[in-house]
Amino acid sequence: FTTGGHSYEINPEEREWFLLEELQDLVGGFVEQLPVYDGALFFNEDGIARDMPYNPGASELASPHTILGQAVHITAKEMESYE
Repeated sequence: FTTGGHSYEINPEEREWFLLEELQDLVGGFVEQLPVYDGALFFNEDGIARDMPYNPGASELASPHTILGQAVHITAKEMESYE
């Protein structure tokens, strides 16, 4: 999810799951994970301190939480490849 309200599909390089470093690159820093009804949402844990912009799509998915900065949603089915 982008802070501009858009979402698009991204895939990890050369494997079925994202490495921590890839998630950090996507969200621009240290990663925080929030379980959501159909998987997990990953976003920058320093969003408030870094004054990142509001992310409407990710915040809707994470309601009642407010998400700042870019976010990555991984579905429960996709999470199975992490086990």
